[in-house]
Amino acid sequence: MKASVAFVTGALLLMSTDRLPAPIHEETTETGTDWNSGKIAVIFAPQPEYPLEARKKHLKGDGMLLLHIDMPSGNVTSVDVEKSTGHKILDDAAVRSFLRWRFRPGTYTKVRVPIHYTFTG
Repeated sequence: MKASVAFVTGALLLMSTDRLPAPIHEETTETGTDWNSGKIAVIFAPQPEYPLEARKKHLKGDGMLLLHIDMPSGNVTSVDVEKSTGHKILDDAAVRSFLRWRFRPGTYTKVRVPIHYTFTG
């Protein structure tokens, strides 16, 4: 079986895990930056790990995380788990990854990101 982590766009379409994921935009600056305009505001987005322990247990689940971003630097300062995947180990792996995300400075203060952990094949 193949383990995978996928991000979901605003239209709830699964993204390939080898492409840059597109989080759901919640807030923009006064300049009206449009998430769907094709301008990529995410400049560094490491994919969450699928922990070995979770894969061995075939844990899966969907969750929603809210990233708080320092607008001047574009750094993610904190992550809230709005909806748990149902497994703390998966939630924690996602939070660790999203804390490393970087956005183009001056674009967003908050971004909501759906996450999907699953086994395929």
